[in-house]
Amino acid sequence: MSLDIQKKKRASREEVATDQTKHPPHEFGGSVGAALGLLCLPMVIYYLWLSIEFNHGSLLSPWDFLDEPVWTFLLARGTPTLFSVGVYLSWVILQVLLAIYGSGPIGEGALLTDGKTRLKYRSLSFTPHIKILF
Repeated sequence: MSLDIQKKKRASREEVATDQTKHPPHEFGGSVGAALGLLCLPMVIYYLWLSIEFNHGSLLSPWDFLDEPVWTFLLARGTPTLFSVGVYLSWVILQVLLAIYGSGPIGEGALLTDGKTRLKYRSLSFTPHIKILF
């Protein structure tokens, strides 16, 4: 009986492994999720900032954005300057360049469910931090 259970477990592991090779899982939505994070995070920061300015820290309702004072305040004090856009884009470009060229050694991850293979990861170690300083 235990031999049948072991065969079923092995077969289910092989099914999971073949399913993951066909459609590998992505954390946080993969590339689309990362792009949405880059675009939506500044909007969340603006929302929290406006909540502090107009509602004493309580969250604003969607109807509050129909008021004219919110939009005049946002247009007067909330529009990004050319300098701030340049700093933000420079930071993103620097992070991309460090991820591509500043990586450390390649290490192997944990054993996968098939029992044979391991994923390879590029570790950043201290190389990017040293490159930022110099």
